[in-house]
Amino acid sequence: MSLLLNDDQKLLIATLKKYCKKNIPIERIRELDVHEEFPEKEMRDLAEMGFLGVPFPTKYGGMEGTMKDLTVIMEELSYHAPVVATAYIMCVVFGGKSILSYGTERQKEKYIPELNKGRIKFALSVTEPNAGSDIANIKTTAKPNGNNEYILNGSKVFSTGAHVADYLLVLAKTESSATKNRGLTMFLVDKKSPGIEVIKLDKLGMKAVWTNEVFFTDVVVPAENILGTLGNGFYHLMSTFGDERIVGAAVTVGYAQKVLDDALLYSKQRQQFDQSISEFQVIQHYLAEMQTKINASRLLTYHAAELRDKGELAIKETSMAKYYSSETLTFVANKGMQIFGGNGYMMEFDVQRAWRDAKFWEIAGGTTEIQKNIIFSQLKMR
Repeated sequence: MSLLLNDDQKLLIATLKKYCKKNIPIERIRELDVHEEFPEKEMRDLAEMGFLGVPFPTKYGGMEGTMKDLTVIMEELSYHAPVVATAYIMCVVFGGKSILSYGTERQKEKYIPELNKGRIKFALSVTEPNAGSDIANIKTTAKPNGNNEYILNGSKVFSTGAHVADYLLVLAKTESSATKNRGLTMFLVDKKSPGIEVIKLDKLGMKAVWTNEVFFTDVVVPAENILGTLGNGFYHLMSTFGDERIVGAAVTVGYAQKVLDDALLYSKQRQQFDQSISEFQVIQHYLAEMQTKINASRLLTYHAAELRDKGELAIKETSMAKYYSSETLTFVANKGMQIFGGNGYMMEFDVQRAWRDAKFWEIAGGTTEIQKNIIFSQLKMR
């Protein structure tokens, strides 16, 4: 796939690969998973190397990179350290790119340079117990108090990384009588504010990046912390989700490629009936299917990123990349488990972690079913 990359992108990948091989060995990934430890050190390292600033303009301390640049970085990072790539999305895509897309100039100058330096982290708090895919049905409210402030009350669930975040991007209802997708506003909420409680949820995979419930009780948010325009939070959030789906697809591509490579190596080493299992046609077919789906996922993801770089919304292509790539990771993880056999079911082998993590990506950022709904809504006759 190197023909699809320019020289700058190849250099970014080579630099990141060198760092990951030296500083994030597989033992570290296992440790993060077992201890459910957020990759603080790795995020600081990426900041020092300038990688957190890839998608931001140079005037904010960034590298002026494209969506395609961000995509290839996420793929490479996920190949070595999927949980670090997830932490990157949490901070850079949810936080930094949202501020860049619809924040004020003051907000951009205040937050993006600090993010690039690794000094602050962000998390997204949108989903609620009764408002998942139906985001417009949220109940969290933000009411003005007459002092150029809003009072935030409500709760959120499935807020990835809220426990370590310095700021939460919170969607709240600001106009109770507005039509369904109107009257919702995004807020940047300082997590040190009184009245915020974060509770960890126990989940199957992606354990190093916690998922949390967040409760807001009379939390005071300055009006200057409105992110975007009042009442248009739903539409701003769709921009954030578009970015998330592309880079999330890239994460699943990189992760799936690593599972395939590990399974291929194992199949050549594992002996059964006086030959390596790679000599059995069924194993060969598994591996061939895995690589074909990965390549297709990669092409879908790169295409969506390139369209975004041309200024297109690429709604259909973004959802295609997200849905197909996440399902590919699940397929690859399942086949990988089958190739490893009984060993794959043992915690000492890494394929079990990929199998646990894979389902996360079919749900996070909009379920497969939601992506198919979006794709259908965008279909047109030629």
